[in-house]
Amino acid sequence: MKNISLKSLGVITLGNLTFALAVNLFLVSNHMGEGGITGVSILLKYAFNIDPSLTYFGINAVLLVLGYKLLDRTRIGYTLYSIASFTLFLRLTNQFHYHFQDIMLVPIVGGVVIGASIGFVLLAGGSTAGTDIIALILQKYLHIPTSVGLFIIDLFIIIPGAFIIGFEKTIYTLIMLAISTKVLDFILEGLNPKKSAIIISNQYEAIAQAISDKIGRGVTIFNGEGFYSKQGKKILYVVVDRRQIINLSRLVSEIDSTAFMTISHVSSVSGEGFTYHLSPDTSTSV
Repeated sequence: MKNISLKSLGVITLGNLTFALAVNLFLVSNHMGEGGITGVSILLKYAFNIDPSLTYFGINAVLLVLGYKLLDRTRIGYTLYSIASFTLFLRLTNQFHYHFQDIMLVPIVGGVVIGASIGFVLLAGGSTAGTDIIALILQKYLHIPTSVGLFIIDLFIIIPGAFIIGFEKTIYTLIMLAISTKVLDFILEGLNPKKSAIIISNQYEAIAQAISDKIGRGVTIFNGEGFYSKQGKKILYVVVDRRQIINLSRLVSEIDSTAFMTISHVSSVSGEGFTYHLSPDTSTSV
C-alpha cells in the first residue's frame, strides 16, 4: 500500500462527503431512490427503518471479501478507506434534510452532485465498491462489459424499488441516474466514450499480462524501431473504456515508471470486447 497518497485520500474524503450529503439532503429527504448498494440501503431504510450506513457497510464488506482478488493492493486500500469514510459521512449527515417544492429539481441537482462526487472518488483511485465489484465479477466470469453489468445491476435494484417509493419516484430516480452517469463520464473522460493507448516499454510482457488480467482488455503487440537508437522495440496497443483509463495509467506506471505512453480519443470502436464478446476458446485477441 506504499503508493497510497494523502492527496488522493483527501479527494476521496471530499467526494464521499458530498456524496453522503446529497444522499441525505436530496434523496432520503424527498423519498427518492438510487442505484447500487446505496440504493439498496435507502430502500431498506424506507421499508424497515434500518440505518443506511449500517446496511451499506455490511453489504460492501461481504462484496469486498468476494471480489478482493480482482483488485490490486493499492486499489483495495483506497476502496477500504472509501467505504469507511462514506459510511461515516452517511451517518453524520443523516440529520440534514431539504424538501424541494418542485420535485423535478431533485433528480437534476442530485444527479449533478452525485455524479461529480463519484467522479472525484474514481479520479483519486478510489471506488464506491458494491456494484463495481459485482460488475468486475460479471466481466471476469461471464464476459459482460463493466458498463453493461452496472446497468443490469441498477435495474435489478431500481425496478423492485418501485413497490416501495412508487412509480413516479422511480421515474425520477431513473432520470437522476441518467444525469449522474453523464456527469460522471464528463468528470472522468469528457465526452469521449473510449480511449486508445500506445505503450512502449522494455517491460512490455508484464504490462500486457497485467492489462489482460486486471483490466480485462486484449492487447496487440507491434514491432517497432527507435529512429535514434536503431534498436527494436515492442509497441503495445490497447483500447479501453473511459472508466478504465485511470487504472491503465496507474498500472503501467507501477510496472515501468519510465514507460512511454500516449492516450488518444477514440470516436468509434467496434469488435470483440466492445460490440460483441467471444468465449475464451474462440477469442481473436492478440
